[in-house]
Amino acid sequence: MKKLLEWVGLGLLVIGGCSVLHHYVSWFDKWAVVENLPLFEGHKLYVSGAVIVLGLVVLLVSDKVSPEPRPATGGGRRPALPEPAVPEPAFDADAPDWP
Repeated sequence: MKKLLEWVGLGLLVIGGCSVLHHYVSWFDKWAVVENLPLFEGHKLYVSGAVIVLGLVVLLVSDKVSPEPRPATGGGRRPALPEPAVPEPAFDADAPDWP
């Protein structure tokens, strides 16, 4: 889901940016989707800006979505091993010497 939202946000950002560039310098004729729709006649620049803002919002929302968990197939990190026990000394250094 996270990757899908990132791709959708990037697509909206590119479409809105290309529409704004097409409005000012007439580049990206085929990519300017907003410029080619007769529905937005007279408001194409505002709609292009709204598409850019919508793309940024989708990208920000995609950062909040947690990535899909991996299936538990035994891969990934292993649990931490317990600390090894420190062995007791074989003799007591404080014990008196036997005669």
